[in-house]
Amino acid sequence: MKKLILILIIVIFNQGISLCQSDKKCKYLKNSIDEFSKKREVITKMNELYHKTDFEDGTLGPKKTTFTVGIYGCYFDGQNFLRFFVDYYNQDYDDTPISLEILLDDKTVLPFSGEWKYKIKENNTFYWLDFEISTVNWEKLKTQSVNKIQISFNNYTQKTFEVKSKDSKAIQNAIDCIDALNYK
Repeated sequence: MKKLILILIIVIFNQGISLCQSDKKCKYLKNSIDEFSKKREVITKMNELYHKTDFEDGTLGPKKTTFTVGIYGCYFDGQNFLRFFVDYYNQDYDDTPISLEILLDDKTVLPFSGEWKYKIKENNTFYWLDFEISTVNWEKLKTQSVNKIQISFNNYTQKTFEVKSKDSKAIQNAIDCIDALNYK
């Protein structure tokens, strides 16, 4: 019986340490309960999946342009979400993202689509999509690496890019940070 109690204490202690370690690498933009609706809202900081900077010829000389894709882990009142973020800086895009697909290691394609929201500020156009994700796909993203991401735009073009191994961990980090709070 003493051995069983000792084993249970060690297991609980180790789980506590792993949650604390996971929580240390987690940064949250929001982690609160709305005082009126009593609903919990959690949003992790953005984890960057892809970033590219170029210099283009402009009328006044070289012009710096960037294209960034990021992800946030979100939890809204009992449901897990992924928030995809696309940022164009100094680019002449008139096109709006309409869908995003993720290609995993096992060649599974996870499609994400919906109404993209946007904000324009100076030379930046920011788009984001909140996507409710099933438990099956949530678990799959925790264990599978992302190889490529493809974004389709409303002008019938697509942008496909490879995701580096270290950047693929950004999705897993966002999911781990939501799971570390254990609100389910």
